[in-house]
Amino acid sequence: MLAPTNSIILLHEWSFDINIFHIHYRLNKFITISPQPNLYDFTFLSPCPISGTIIFGKNDELVQPDSILNLKKRLNMQKNIEVKFDSIVNANHFYKNREKELADSIERYIKDKITII
Repeated sequence: MLAPTNSIILLHEWSFDINIFHIHYRLNKFITISPQPNLYDFTFLSPCPISGTIIFGKNDELVQPDSILNLKKRLNMQKNIEVKFDSIVNANHFYKNREKELADSIERYIKDKITII
């Protein structure tokens, strides 16, 4: 049974996002899958309003590794939040043949952040 902690976790794939962090004020955690900081402006995350995790494929053909590293550097400088970065080995941008690893990463984060009573 989940404890009534008012935890709201947003799970989204970045390509279809519209700056959701600022739209939904009750969010207190997020899971982002395959962000594309090489294409989209992430400056609204400074300061980042909430903690979360960013999952990306190590073999992402659409996003260069240095784009993810630069995003990580910017977010790691923020105070009072924690943004974890989880890479999935041998995963492309769409996690073809790595769907289980993606699901496991999401499940680990949720289990870690939701209180179970």
